[in-house]
Amino acid sequence: MRGLMTPRALAWLAGFQLALAGAPSFAQPVGGSKVDVRCSALLTDPESAAAVEARVLLELSLRKRQGNLLIDCSPETISLEWKPRGEEQIQRLELPLSPASNAADRVISSLDGLLRQGQMPVATPVQTPRAPEREGEEPQIGLTSGGIAEFWDGPDAASLGLSVGLSLRGGRWRGTLAASAQTRIEEHYPVVEFRAYRARAYVDYRLLHRPFSIETGAGAALGNFRAATRESFRPQAQTVFALALIYRLRLAWHSDQISFALGPEAAVNVIRPSITLDGTEVSSLTPLSWGATADVYIWF
Repeated sequence: MRGLMTPRALAWLAGFQLALAGAPSFAQPVGGSKVDVRCSALLTDPESAAAVEARVLLELSLRKRQGNLLIDCSPETISLEWKPRGEEQIQRLELPLSPASNAADRVISSLDGLLRQGQMPVATPVQTPRAPEREGEEPQIGLTSGGIAEFWDGPDAASLGLSVGLSLRGGRWRGTLAASAQTRIEEHYPVVEFRAYRARAYVDYRLLHRPFSIETGAGAALGNFRAATRESFRPQAQTVFALALIYRLRLAWHSDQISFALGPEAAVNVIRPSITLDGTEVSSLTPLSWGATADVYIWF
């Protein structure tokens, strides 16, 4: 307190202490509150300054509020700054200075509005819906290698082979261009050798944009089939070209560096010439053949 305590200031302090003593539930907050009066209009004499401080402390105690209150003024306004204890936010309120005769009363009466500022809910800014993130990823090129199993001209004509090639992916799409070599694993009299060398092109689409997914694809295979028979046949070997349109459905796992995919495929043999040696048809492609593929992709 500044200067000597006048009877009026003592009366306010006495009232403050009596209020605290008579209302235990409104005891002075732990750590107390601080009132800093810098307004010259309220410092005309020690009595007025002490009275303002005492009345402010009483109001804070009754409301069970802790913090620091700064009372300052300019030639035209009174400025109140309230900083709750343990918080960084500062509440501010300005009052007209005129008339200065009842400035202290207006400061006290404005405390309620100032203290309520910190209790008002903070308006949540309206969030503009964000456009969904594009599922498209940066295109990646990679190497692919895998195995092929097919049945060309019936269930007894199984073939196995390998394929190698290049792939390009972006988002859910992947394109592959590969070369494959296959051979029938069982002899089919009079054929002793039946091989196929083909170029393959696929376009696959990932149904789920997740590491584990199902993908569907379509493609084409163009190449030659070569059959060879025993020496008694003339000609002993023949090579023909064939074209197949392919549909496949596969399980797949994807990561940034490597992918795996495997599943069945069906082929419609659009161009399916038969192989005839010495006047005897030794092999022919059925209109529909089926098989399975398994591939690994390494991405760069």
